[in-house]
Amino acid sequence: MSKRKAAILGASGVGKHHAKWFHLAGCEVVALAGTSEETCAAAADGLREIFPFDGKAYIGISEMLQQETPDMVSICTPPHLHADHIILCLEAGCQVLCEKPLHWLPGKSLKEHEADLQRIA
Repeated sequence: MSKRKAAILGASGVGKHHAKWFHLAGCEVVALAGTSEETCAAAADGLREIFPFDGKAYIGISEMLQQETPDMVSICTPPHLHADHIILCLEAGCQVLCEKPLHWLPGKSLKEHEADLQRIA
């Protein structure tokens, strides 16, 4: 049986621990996605310090999902990006683990947050 493929969105903070836990659970961590070449390189180096990460770093989430076709994605990006990232990953057929809060954008009303959560559901 082949290993399940995992990817991490935002692998520099708590995301590096998600990657480590996927690795320890027997998954192959195939990719990470970040916001710039510099942050992606630093995150990949950080992962290599805690387990033998040989995946690819992407700046674009859509490209990462298309190229790597992960089975699961851990979303550890800022909360205001969670809804869009969850939807992208679900539409790509991935199982999703999202860091808390599931979704929050300061300044939005409760009704607007409810509408965003309905999009996710």
